[in-house]
Amino acid sequence: MAYQLTVSYQTARESATEHVQNLALVLESKLYSDLDAAQRNVSDMATAIEPAAMVAENVSRYETKITPWLKSQVLDIASASVLQIFGANGDLLYSNLGKEAPLNIADSSHFLQLKANPASSAIFSEVLQSRVPHSPALVVARPVRNPAGEFLGVAVAAIDLNAIHEQFRNIQLGRDGSVLLRRLDTGALVVRYPDVVDVSNQPSPDAPVRLAIYKEGPNGVLETTSPVDGVHRLFGFRTLGELPFFLAVGIADKSYLAGWRADALILGVGALIFLIILAISEYLRSSSELKVIESEERFRHLINHNHAIILQIDPASGRIQDANESACLFYGWTHAEMCAMLIQDINQMNSVQVAAEYAAAVQGKRNYFVFPHRLANGDVRTVEVHSSPITVGDKPLLVSIVHDITEREQAVEKLRVSYLALKAVSQGVLISGVDGLILSVNDAFMAITGFDKSEILGHTCRFVQGPLTDPKNVAAIRVARESLTDFAGEVLNYRKDGSVFWNELTISPVLDTQGKLTHFIGITRDITERKTAALALQQSEEFKLAILDSVPAEIAVVDYKGVILAVNEHWRRFALENGIKPGTPAANTEVGTNYLSVCQEGQDDSSEGAAAARDGIQAVLDGKLPSFRQEYPCHSPEEERWFTMNVTPLGRDAHGGAVITHTNHTQRRQMEEQVRQLAFHDGLTKLPNRLLFNDRLIQSMAASKRAGFYCALIFLDLDNFKPLNDLHGHDAGDLLLIEVAKRLKSCVRAMDTVARFGGDEFVVLLSVLHAEKDESTEQAAIIAEIIRRTLAVTYLLTIQHEGKAPTQVEHHCTASIGVTLFVDHETSPDDILKEADSAMYAAKTAGRNRVKFHETSD
Repeated sequence: MAYQLTVSYQTARESATEHVQNLALVLESKLYSDLDAAQRNVSDMATAIEPAAMVAENVSRYETKITPWLKSQVLDIASASVLQIFGANGDLLYSNLGKEAPLNIADSSHFLQLKANPASSAIFSEVLQSRVPHSPALVVARPVRNPAGEFLGVAVAAIDLNAIHEQFRNIQLGRDGSVLLRRLDTGALVVRYPDVVDVSNQPSPDAPVRLAIYKEGPNGVLETTSPVDGVHRLFGFRTLGELPFFLAVGIADKSYLAGWRADALILGVGALIFLIILAISEYLRSSSELKVIESEERFRHLINHNHAIILQIDPASGRIQDANESACLFYGWTHAEMCAMLIQDINQMNSVQVAAEYAAAVQGKRNYFVFPHRLANGDVRTVEVHSSPITVGDKPLLVSIVHDITEREQAVEKLRVSYLALKAVSQGVLISGVDGLILSVNDAFMAITGFDKSEILGHTCRFVQGPLTDPKNVAAIRVARESLTDFAGEVLNYRKDGSVFWNELTISPVLDTQGKLTHFIGITRDITERKTAALALQQSEEFKLAILDSVPAEIAVVDYKGVILAVNEHWRRFALENGIKPGTPAANTEVGTNYLSVCQEGQDDSSEGAAAARDGIQAVLDGKLPSFRQEYPCHSPEEERWFTMNVTPLGRDAHGGAVITHTNHTQRRQMEEQVRQLAFHDGLTKLPNRLLFNDRLIQSMAASKRAGFYCALIFLDLDNFKPLNDLHGHDAGDLLLIEVAKRLKSCVRAMDTVARFGGDEFVVLLSVLHAEKDESTEQAAIIAEIIRRTLAVTYLLTIQHEGKAPTQVEHHCTASIGVTLFVDHETSPDDILKEADSAMYAAKTAGRNRVKFHETSD
């Protein structure tokens, strides 16, 4: 009888445990999907809106475009009904609800936080009393920034907490059942059923479930007495991915142990009614089984009545075990047809890829995927899938929540292609509305005019016109616009710095399918150099010099012998700035100097590129080359500088001379160097990345073959890295990786290479060890052991939290190390890496914090 009581108790508790875990999983997947969608949509809003639209005076111009866009965005967020964009002073600018009463959020905590830190990503506010809808809400907010990173306002989505409370209410948990959502950082209550939503935001760092999460991990089961109502419950809890919340689903013990307590009461009657007790026990056992079935049916009820598309999949076979009504409507098959299908029948990826992705879901390595899914009508839709493993009865399943993102992905791809195409065009391109106000420009247009995007958008093209702009051209453009015809011509305009430039301009109207005007597209090509040369031949000497002075480059005009005839203001200023004596121009830069002789003297002094410059100028003067271009260094004591020299013939006859321009492109050169650095080095640790390491490995293999010396490759993986990330965040993990990189470099020679492959994996390349394998093995073992001991020393990491004093974390982290030797191209680079990687995994298998050599057959 005691045994029967124990079995009955265990059965009831196991059934309740499985029930709360499954309910927590489904609710966590749904809530995470909703909140993550809100976060991603707010981020899209903040990055997509044009800076000019954030100016209050421009709202009337942009709201007809932005309001419908917000209305389409809000459809992707199940629990959000309001999307809004606020300006830098906190005033409401745009809403998916259209025009609203004036609203200012300048004193709200989330607005102040983002204004103080405009580089921040999206944040979740405390619980607020929302004006629309008039109910408690949780706000997701992200700053809107201009290209310079300056704060322009915030984009927000209001999550209706009453809607989440309603989801909780629909879950059948029996009497005194409870569902709660709390903040992970403070423990503050967000939503609790059966209570009403609380807007007090009272921190509760000692909440039992929160303490269990920090102790046991992101999901589990906890039996505790609630500090809110004093009811003893069994909770299934889960954190919401990387979001700052956790969810708990609880069943009161008096509900799930009701049958067992009745059993215990019957036992008190005694041995006289032993046979009756046996019968009742058998009944109770059957009752417990029925509760398991009832638990499964409640779970199925929750799935079937959810508006989200939900599939239950057998991970072993890929067979669809169940599909809710929303799934059947979306895919177009009946419930019976879907339950007879494999997921591979729907997923258009190949079977190997599908199996690999679902294996990752079963193992808990990933829970978010993007797949192409086939519908019954043959259409293929792009879907995002949130999958998590559960157990129903004793059977493991995958629950997948599916969202159709086809239109969103298509829109993103169209925007991406359009953006790349526009960006790649070398000519300046602008798009204006019917009213002539500029809506969009490409980088080339900004480079030509010198104006920033924020100074261009929302204006007409008059800002580039000036005193020398021909009024006839302006009138011709106006007539073409009014008559919806094309304009083509050469127009003199002004850059932001006041300098003039000639542009070859075409303007074309854009009509929709009904023939109605929608936009104008203008394409401009900078032809200043060509026009300057033409004007210089037509105008007086004074006018020639005025044009030369207006060009932002160092210019000299030479005759057919190379003698300098004229220079512009930029040339004179550069000569003064680079003279040996203050106020005295640099030597050989004035009118009357033979520029070819200057290059000849530079050649005699072994100056870089001087000979090539002389030959190129001479070839243009002789008519052998139509033009000449050369990049060269011209460093000053204060900085390294790079210039571009362009030589263009002046006139068509053999004695016309040439125009020589020098342009400073130091910034471009520096940017190219930065790009090269980013391409070959890890951004966090500054170590060589995989690409640079592979090059070094190939070089070492070639050197090994020439010299006959062994080299070694050490592959290591940190043993205790993930717990640091989980407990203290990625900032702490980054500090550890930086410190590991420093320690590794201190363990090897200058000729060796330390690289980071990604995550917590590092490789070390030991070059030129010894001609004998035994000696090389000993040397590699010594260095590997030094690395192992060095990395095992306790790390003291100082973590700076925003708005808080720095905290110091002590963390112990070791490394599993694999070593392989190679010589004389006896194997490929990939095989060398695989050997070291295999040895590293052998070290992990053997207990970690140790060194293992790759075992060869010789």
